[in-house]
Amino acid sequence: MPAGILQVVHYPAANGPPSSWDVGFPTWDEVEQSILRLDRHHYPYIWLFRTAAGDEPDFSILGGDGAYVMYVLNDDGDTLKFHDSSRGDELVSVWTSDQGAAFPASDVCTNLNTVLTAAKHFYETGGALDAVAWRPVV
Repeated sequence: MPAGILQVVHYPAANGPPSSWDVGFPTWDEVEQSILRLDRHHYPYIWLFRTAAGDEPDFSILGGDGAYVMYVLNDDGDTLKFHDSSRGDELVSVWTSDQGAAFPASDVCTNLNTVLTAAKHFYETGGALDAVAWRPVV
């Protein structure tokens, strides 16, 4: 089941209010290009929804430029976050505009290929990629 909605958020150069747009039934190329555009500041995150856009995305990616935080909503309704226990707790800034966001290094994926692979798996199946280390968000 391909993703039903891709939501892209953009913060303008002058740090004004963000704008966003939805792409209904996006192609994989549109999703991939939105991930590659992520830069932590002007394009700090994207959301994917299985069906209609709602308050909580089914898959989200924050960051860019080698530092990404990924969340996925599993079939049980639990939110999971990427986690690499081999990395430390030093905070990494993955969103530098507006309210911004920093996460422990252990929750930051530095491998773009892993991000793209996890996103493509979600895009194609609507689920979490088992090859990625996820932990429940509590």
